[in-house]
Amino acid sequence: MFMFRSKRNILSRRLLEAHRRRAQQQSSDERVELGSLLKRLQENQLQMLLSAVGSRGQDSSNCVLLPREDEPHVLCCQAWRWPDLRQESELRRLPVCRTATDPVYICCNPYHWSRLCQPGELLHVLAYEN
Repeated sequence: MFMFRSKRNILSRRLLEAHRRRAQQQSSDERVELGSLLKRLQENQLQMLLSAVGSRGQDSSNCVLLPREDEPHVLCCQAWRWPDLRQESELRRLPVCRTATDPVYICCNPYHWSRLCQPGELLHVLAYEN
């Protein structure tokens, strides 16, 4: 049965499993939204994203590009880094990301983003990172 699964399907499944390990509570809407995002990625993009998530950003991973239309980077950051992230304004792109000036695409690698914290939130955010 496993020999008939595509590599793309296997990569998507591994990314969803990594998300489930990090998420305490996951709604069905979040699962559907994340699943549809993963379907939009090509096989090489899935591999890059899995590499970044698996190493927690320790390796020099590439940008994973998607159209800017519906803030896919926020969803990726919520799924694999900060489940309590509320909006795009809490994120800042790291200098390692090369897509800052791209008008069409945005990087969805959650380890190419940092989070802005309010003064009382620092300890709460650090707890999610570990």
